[in-house]
Amino acid sequence: MKKEDIEKEKIEYFERTIKSAEEGSRIMQYELATIYEDGISYFVKNFFGKSKKVMANLPDVPNRQKAIEWYEKAAAQGHPGSIKKLIEMEAGVYGSAMKLYRTAMDHEEKENYDQAIADYTEAVRLYPNVGDKYIEGDAYFRRGEIYFNRGDLDAALADYDKAIELNPGYAAVYGKRAEVHQKKGNAAEAVLDLAKYKSLLDEALKAFD
Repeated sequence: MKKEDIEKEKIEYFERTIKSAEEGSRIMQYELATIYEDGISYFVKNFFGKSKKVMANLPDVPNRQKAIEWYEKAAAQGHPGSIKKLIEMEAGVYGSAMKLYRTAMDHEEKENYDQAIADYTEAVRLYPNVGDKYIEGDAYFRRGEIYFNRGDLDAALADYDKAIELNPGYAAVYGKRAEVHQKKGNAAEAVLDLAKYKSLLDEALKAFD
């Protein structure tokens, strides 16, 4: 089989998995949840070999938020494995942190920004005990966005710095941090962040070549 045919087969597999899950297959919903829980690139590497194009379009780290979403859909249809998984994942510190993260996003969407900040703050306090840097970094980024929109540039910058520390490949944060540096008159830092932002985007686009 040609290399391009293997690459196409890998992508088609994930497309079929997602399509079957969206159509209501509780078995595929459960399978998709387990892939997200373990990290899709891990799944790709171990079952299909490294696929640059697939990995550029799918999470390279475990994404427990999406895992829970798909477990919930499968559990709603009575999938026993999903029901057991939800009980395990929602228990303890991780469950508390994830609930706070979700609640904070809900408050943010409803423009209840003070409560959103409070919930993000409590979530990031818990996340270091969980080890989910992907979601922890996003919580810092989202809280930073609220601070930025309120004009609190120092608080926004601190949160963007932390988000990048946790997730160095998060392109959007570099773009927003560049805006903060620009507003604060830090021209050199703004240029560096914009260059990094562009570099990460270019790297992602190359995967489609």
